[in-house]
Amino acid sequence: MAEFKKGHGLNAAIEDIISKANQRLILTSPYIKLDRRYEHELRSIQERGDIEVIVCFGKSDGNRSSSIHDDAWEFLIQFPNIKIYHHNDLHGKFYANEREALITSMNLYSYSQANNHELGVLVKSGEGASGEIYQDGLIWVSGLIREAELVFEATKKTKPVKKRSPLLRTENRTSAKAQKWSVKNPGFCIRTGSSIPFNPNRPFSYESFAVWSQFGDPHYPESFCHYSGEKSFGSTSMERPILREFYHEAMSRWQEEGNPFEPF
Repeated sequence: MAEFKKGHGLNAAIEDIISKANQRLILTSPYIKLDRRYEHELRSIQERGDIEVIVCFGKSDGNRSSSIHDDAWEFLIQFPNIKIYHHNDLHGKFYANEREALITSMNLYSYSQANNHELGVLVKSGEGASGEIYQDGLIWVSGLIREAELVFEATKKTKPVKKRSPLLRTENRTSAKAQKWSVKNPGFCIRTGSSIPFNPNRPFSYESFAVWSQFGDPHYPESFCHYSGEKSFGSTSMERPILREFYHEAMSRWQEEGNPFEPF
């Protein structure tokens, strides 16, 4: 069930999303300057180290500090399992964990929290309209980070890496575990239905991708579900390669094999 939030209830909803994250936390906000209460909740995630954190900020015009405050930046890059993206056209604010999400007008910015009249809608994963909105939100995040630039990354298995340029675009590489998972759990080309390795970020066969890339429209309707192989009758696309009813099952199996969360 969706819930309308405003005022203190809106602030509390964001705190709950942070504090109740158990597997992943998504924070997308054009401007970031952390309130002490949010920083307190985030610190517990930082200390745990097993929660995957995805942050996307924007509107920097080539100057990071104009969008994300230096103190917030220094705090976030201390997380042991985090990816920080930049998208200069970002305007939406979306905060989520694996169970609920908040779509809101409010930046993750202390001034906004204390002074502005903001509102938001809290939705939860699962069945019904609220679950559909939650899933659509994750799909929106997936499209956002595909276009965004990865400016910082740290994982439990690698040392923190700042990109050479603060706004350097990086390629999405498939890990060895992802390749192993793909062999055991084949996927399907969303255009032809032929069997291919399962990778939500690469849902075409080589031949179909060559055709698709001539126009590169991520919203172009395709014919099959990448996960089940069922006919989708135009309900799938490069941006949404998996039918809605299989989304959570596909994502759960993907993560069970040790692959990092990539909302798709």
